[in-house]
Amino acid sequence: MYELKWNDSYLIGNSEVDAEHKNLFAIAHKALTIVDPSQRKAKIKKMIQELYSYTKTHFSNEEAYMSSIKYPYLKEHMKIHEHIIGLINEFILKLSTMTIMEFEKELAFFVQTLIVNHITTEDKKITLWFAQQQQRKEFKAEASTKISKKTKGSSSIDEDLISLDDVS
Repeated sequence: MYELKWNDSYLIGNSEVDAEHKNLFAIAHKALTIVDPSQRKAKIKKMIQELYSYTKTHFSNEEAYMSSIKYPYLKEHMKIHEHIIGLINEFILKLSTMTIMEFEKELAFFVQTLIVNHITTEDKKITLWFAQQQQRKEFKAEASTKISKKTKGSSSIDEDLISLDDVS
């Protein structure tokens, strides 16, 4: 059986998105938990529906977050989300022809490839971009403060240059 555990390295720095990512892991973990064979089919159906529904909700919330921070790659990220939802739909269509073992392998692949890899690559790009934006804002504010102090300290920049010329 595939072991699925949350790891804090998956955090992207937005508490709501991170909480949703953790919940995706919890749902997937429940889906991979062994149950009595007589209950497996019902459990599989319920877990796939829950995972599908929650993934769509999460993607919508994540896209709203990206929009709110003016993430420049939002459209590209949305296309990735659409692709993942399409793959889930394909997975659901194949369910009726799968054995329990095939289902578990496919679900493990889905979780690892589509959820974990998406979080650690695509969603991390959002974090990196946002951090860069914050650094730029801080740098601009610091530079603006220094320029403001410099111009307040003398009547003009030319006077500073003249005083440098006087130095022998």
